[in-house]
Amino acid sequence: MQLAADTMFITKELMGTVWCCQSTDDDETLTLPDGSEHLVYDPTAKRIRTWNERSGVAPTITQANGYVVKYEEQKVLVKPGGKFATISVVFARRPTEKVAYETLIAELSKAIDRSKRAIKSTAFAFVGNKADPASWKGVKGSNEKFISADFDPKAPTRFRTAGGDDLAPTPP
Repeated sequence: MQLAADTMFITKELMGTVWCCQSTDDDETLTLPDGSEHLVYDPTAKRIRTWNERSGVAPTITQANGYVVKYEEQKVLVKPGGKFATISVVFARRPTEKVAYETLIAELSKAIDRSKRAIKSTAFAFVGNKADPASWKGVKGSNEKFISADFDPKAPTRFRTAGGDDLAPTPP
């Protein structure tokens, strides 16, 4: 990206993503230290920023017993707009599937209570070093899908996985 900025006349923002490949069949984006997965060149400021810096996202991080919770609210960039929340629950050690789901549901319940059940919110289970978002790896369940829990204010009576499977009724 810096090479492009140094050698080309850039008038609009330029977004870049770093991909890494650890084997022949799995490409994935590289997570930057602030949790972003993209870089943006700002031609006005003539500097490269992370996506979170550009968006003004400032996550809230809280420590719990055996895990850390990172809560972020972001704007929906297409009409009708609004907000959504992402909750990353980062375990120091790989939890059992049961513990992961119970923890996600508990943390998601706290988040939707704070937002007065108005914001679509999704929680994901990770394992890794709390201080290094690049080390966070998603936790898979017995069905080989990543463990997640989702709350949609349009269907407020049930928690679901990000894939749409029912998990549990939402608390009153």
